[in-house]
Amino acid sequence: MGRVQVLVAGGDLDDTIDRWFPSFPAADRITVRMLMNMSSGIANPGQAQIDRICADPYSTITPDEMIAIGALLPREPYAPGEGFTYSGFNTFILGRILELTTGADLTTLFDTHLFGPLGMDRSRFAPDGQLEAPLSHGYSLFCPTMPQPTDTTDWALHEAWAAGAVVSTIDDLRTWGLALGAGSGLSPEMLLARITDVAPDSGPEGYGYGLGAVVHVDDATGCALDISHAGAEPGYGSNVVWYSSGSVFALVGNGDGGTGEAMVEVLRALAPVVTPLVIAEPTTSCRPAPAPAPTAVAATPQFTG
Repeated sequence: MGRVQVLVAGGDLDDTIDRWFPSFPAADRITVRMLMNMSSGIANPGQAQIDRICADPYSTITPDEMIAIGALLPREPYAPGEGFTYSGFNTFILGRILELTTGADLTTLFDTHLFGPLGMDRSRFAPDGQLEAPLSHGYSLFCPTMPQPTDTTDWALHEAWAAGAVVSTIDDLRTWGLALGAGSGLSPEMLLARITDVAPDSGPEGYGYGLGAVVHVDDATGCALDISHAGAEPGYGSNVVWYSSGSVFALVGNGDGGTGEAMVEVLRALAPVVTPLVIAEPTTSCRPAPAPAPTAVAATPQFTG
């Protein structure tokens, strides 16, 4: 959700979501910031979502219907902001907040703030799931009552919406990876906050504002050494890694289940050879300069009569 970072940069990440969703559980304690770093405590869609997709691969479920499903699930066992659970419901709520605050639909926002400016002309926000030729067919093993594997190429992506309903190419993913690493459109404060304001208990690398499972930061300078983000829907998976040298590794697979694990194995196998070539050691600090100490002001003499 890099575009969320840009569009909220002038707003307040500590706004609570009761402003838009007053009836959502704990809405008066969940902030936009918590949605972005997955610390809200909203439950993961889980197997129930896979079951819904298998029952109706062409579902036209709406974002608000999805959010209502999330509202009915039991919360994770921690207070808002005090833990980590990756949940697409967070991103659905972020997507609707963007629409409600800008007055534009998410398709327009993606085109205006991401695909257009970056020249990603083979990418599209596609809840309908439709791909333009040339295309790669996707194959899934998620649905046991269907042929194994099942061709998912024309399945809808309404169940993914803001959490993953973008179709793209490996070239466009490289373009996006460069923008992700550079923090395109972000202020210096937001650029730093996205990798430091991480969810509690989200692992040794932490989970920042929409940044994926791996964010390595140089201890001495506070600069990001690499940032990655992975995504998957039935039949497809992708992984993008940005490195501090400006290099990007983009990987796309046309399967699920073991395909995601295979991507991780590829990255692990390449790491000993690739990492020394693509990690550039920072030469300057990425942390904000300390505020200057207040200047002492001489006290004004006081006279009494």
